[in-house]
Amino acid sequence: MEKKAAPSYLIPVPGKKIYVHKAPDFTVMYPESYKQQFLESSVQVLKLQRPNSRFIIDVFNTPRGSKLEDAWKAYVDVLKTKNTSTNVKLVYSELTKLKDGSPALLYAVEWTRGHSTHINTLALTVFKDKKSITMHSYSLTFG
Repeated sequence: MEKKAAPSYLIPVPGKKIYVHKAPDFTVMYPESYKQQFLESSVQVLKLQRPNSRFIIDVFNTPRGSKLEDAWKAYVDVLKTKNTSTNVKLVYSELTKLKDGSPALLYAVEWTRGHSTHINTLALTVFKDKKSITMHSYSLTFG
């Protein structure tokens, strides 16, 4: 009998919450001031919100031949294909390592939604078990 992965779940910690994801395995701690939101796509596994700020985790199959240092391009391409996203530009990109030594790409993207909502996104992408895990947080500035 094949073992099934345990479902993702949240663990309460004073002042914080911990999200645990299985297959691929990873854990994220975040402030409890963020409230869970409904997922908007099949790749989203966690979506959190507080006033003028969002935090989202996407997990999807890593496209064959993908390089971690180019992970930001996929994020920018998605934004550019959305009709409401304009002035999309990469402002920072750096290869780094997580606490466990896993390689990761940290990057920042600026863009505009509509004509007046300016958005700054900070994202971290990790490749694990043939999956791409992207955690992105963005803040909104109106006007």
